[in-house]
Amino acid sequence: MSFSELEQLMHPHIRNNEFYHALQHTARYNQVKTVLDIGASSGEGSTYAFVEAFQEDPDPPLIFCLEVSKPRFEQLQKNYRHTSHVRCFNFSSIAKNQFPTPEEVIRFYQTTHTTLNNVSIEEVLHWLK
Repeated sequence: MSFSELEQLMHPHIRNNEFYHALQHTARYNQVKTVLDIGASSGEGSTYAFVEAFQEDPDPPLIFCLEVSKPRFEQLQKNYRHTSHVRCFNFSSIAKNQFPTPEEVIRFYQTTHTTLNNVSIEEVLHWLK
């Protein structure tokens, strides 16, 4: 059995940085009613930013968290088991047959310049796999 990176917990990529604070600001000052956090991981990044933003709210918005990795999902559930407005789900936001093919990813990578181009195409294809 091969060991997948999906089996590993990850260090949060969004934590106490500019994007983290932008999420908090948006959540606090824009009358957010519901949050959908796709790829919530263990909930220590963007999920935590939202939870923190709503901590003073007597009726906080619901935060729906999706995480496909079973170990990350289990940690996410554990982290928010006492937070009634956080709902955790262990599935992907799209079906497996809706994922792009490697050829489609390569074509996008070559024709559409985004921050994704800061990473090698080999690494992007590794993520797809």
